Amino acid sequence: MTPRRLAAGLATICTLATCALLATGQTAIAAPTAGPSAPATSNPATPTPASSPPFVPTPHAPAQGATDSAFPPAANTPPAVGGPAGGSSIDLRPVRCPTGGSIVVSSVIAAGLAGLLEAGRVSGVPLCGQGYRDIGVQIALRRQNCGPSDDQIWREPAAACRPPTAIPGTSRHEQGLAVDLTTPNPLGYFWLAANAPRFGLHPLADGSEPWHISIDGR
Repeated sequence: MTPRRLAAGLATICTLATCALLATGQTAIAAPTAGPSAPATSNPATPTPASSPPFVPTPHAPAQGATDSAFPPAANTPPAVGGPAGGSSIDLRPVRCPTGGSIVVSSVIAAGLAGLLEAGRVSGVPLCGQGYRDIGVQIALRRQNCGPSDDQIWREPAAACRPPTAIPGTSRHEQGLAVDLTTPNPLGYFWLAANAPRFGLHPLADGSEPWHISIDGR
């Protein structure tokens, strides 16, 4: 090989090596190494709220006058008195008997009773007796005529008693609208049954108590 060809070959080799270095340098510049990563920011944990105690409802007493089927009335609570005078005050009047004494009744039947007593006097049938009585007296009568237990006083029908006696709270006597009459005339109750309706007063339809008259035959 001549010196000229040797020099040309070395030049070519140098040129190729230089190009390779330059190419490697460009790649390093084009793809620089990634910088240091930013420190991770730690998010503080969301605080968990403290658990609330379980809700326990506070029982409330029922409003006064309210009713609750869960709390039934006591066995000896009398039912409400029905009829025209139930739930209101009763206007009571004394009616004088021809033989002395008087009968206290509601003003609703006072005039009719006075007329009946006078008619009886004229007919030879003197009458007197008892009209209004409060619930305490009615309870005592039920205890006497029906029996001492709560069932006998408050629940058994009037016909189960001797003599028949209305359940407390249902008697027309408690409203001043009934009268139990007495007379010394042995035929007096026949006269009473025939004449009482003329004065707006009526005996029991079944005739079980011939001495008893009321505004409606009860």
